[in-house]
Amino acid sequence: MILKQIKQHKFISILAAALIIAAAVCSVFIVKAANMLPTQQIWKVWRGDNEMPFSQISVFISESQNVGVSDINDFRTKAAKALSDASFVADDGRMLFTDCWSTSGTATVSSDRSSNTVSVIAAGGNFFDFHPLKLVDGSYLSPDDLNLDSVLVDRRLAWFFFGGIDVAGLTIDVEGTPYVIAGVVELENDFASKKADSSEMMLFMHYDAYAMLHSGDGTSGISCYEIILPDPVKNFAINIVNSNFTFKKIEIAEITGRFSLISMFKALFNMPASVINKGIALPYWENAGRYALNHCAALLGVACLCLLLIPVPGLIIGIIKSIIFEVSYLKYDVILDAMEKAEETIRVRERKHWEKKHPNSHD
Repeated sequence: MILKQIKQHKFISILAAALIIAAAVCSVFIVKAANMLPTQQIWKVWRGDNEMPFSQISVFISESQNVGVSDINDFRTKAAKALSDASFVADDGRMLFTDCWSTSGTATVSSDRSSNTVSVIAAGGNFFDFHPLKLVDGSYLSPDDLNLDSVLVDRRLAWFFFGGIDVAGLTIDVEGTPYVIAGVVELENDFASKKADSSEMMLFMHYDAYAMLHSGDGTSGISCYEIILPDPVKNFAINIVNSNFTFKKIEIAEITGRFSLISMFKALFNMPASVINKGIALPYWENAGRYALNHCAALLGVACLCLLLIPVPGLIIGIIKSIIFEVSYLKYDVILDAMEKAEETIRVRERKHWEKKHPNSHD
């Protein structure tokens, strides 16, 4: 009996340890997935050693709004005033925010060797501060480039058109217009970005240059605006964006707390709604962020389930023991007692019956 109890406790301990290990493994993968996308962590870089909290916010805009650089500049002016009114100005007079804007599209690209249609990210502002892609040759596009005659290509495009990656300084035609290749980048290699990016080749160019190529066709409106603002009190930064970015068909996402436990639990219980974008096309990095969040939420659900299941084996064994005890009690106490009473009743009846047939047996 003692040996049997020891085996039961050993089984419970092993199963509980396995569940704890499974929950721990899920937690490790959650931390890894939550930190694998640099585009979701730029607010940390911008903050640096500053004790002031900062908030990273993305605004996704429907093409039907046809938002241009002048609209972005209007917002920047309003945001700067809101920060100035709240006394958020650097010692050198600069405003304490950074931003960028972009849109996605396609373009026909050609070189002496080949021609093909590729994906295009047209960017303005400090885009590569928000998207620090690995640079494998040359340099990033500079927001101070007045000529707008340079482009950045990814490794796949460089290999397709030139058979190598040492192509900085070479010329490539975009929609028939020659551009100088400033550099070559390696796109994100994590599972979420791979899932979100379906393009085979990608080219980055200045937003203004892309707008000139597509002037009049209505396909060059800004579709994504990203900004990092001081957030000294809750909702200070998001309120600036909500109050001053007044276009109708937009979606605002606060990136700063995307991978917090609260956000993961919300995504876990509202997973289908977390990918709804209200008909607004999202850039691949935002789709990657939402995919990674749902991945973390699923892992969190598994981890919580494992922790909740730890007491279950002991509980099940306890229930089984209780059932066995009750059955034993029923068998040995209730049933046997009933059988004895039935046998006694039968004996009494037989005795009375015998005495009735032999009334003089007591004499």
